[in-house]
Amino acid sequence: MTVPSYELKRLSTGEQVVVYKLKIALDDHTVTLNRRFRDFDQLNTLVRSAFANNHLLENLPAFPPKYWKMFTDHYSHDFMEQRRADLEVYMNKLVKIPKVCDLPDFQQFCKPRRRRQQQQQDKPVAVSASSATSASSSSSSSAAPASAASASSSASSASASASASATPAPTYDGTNPQAEQEQYSDVFV
Repeated sequence: MTVPSYELKRLSTGEQVVVYKLKIALDDHTVTLNRRFRDFDQLNTLVRSAFANNHLLENLPAFPPKYWKMFTDHYSHDFMEQRRADLEVYMNKLVKIPKVCDLPDFQQFCKPRRRRQQQQQDKPVAVSASSATSASSSSSSSAAPASAASASSSASSASASASASATPAPTYDGTNPQAEQEQYSDVFV
């Protein structure tokens, strides 16, 4: 799993955002995903909440630091390059933790997104995928998204058996009403 590059995108609102390319090597192909720093931050929050009462929580890697925009130029080359490198280290450490790749939130994060217009026109289709192996630039680690459909169905059955008073865990659904994240589409290579 690598984060080889980044690029600046301008949303229709005029806001300029940095998009990091995340490459995941699967068994028979490579998937390139476009993710913003806030997507990685949301993944970190969800993974930490999933391991809240687990001994593996202390093994989770530290997330790259956040900086206030009024004190740091988030669009400088040096800043974006350092953040890119930090995200790559974070993701490679994260996939080495047992059970992280089995989390539905992690699998959702690693799935390509469809553009918002397609999402409104088409109903979601559950696709079963075989287990995949992530490739690291320094070493190969065995971890990647398994079947998101089976994970979602097992999570649904588990939540159905939970009591009615239980609060559902937050999930990463790939959408953000505050920004047009789908403007930068994901690519299969």
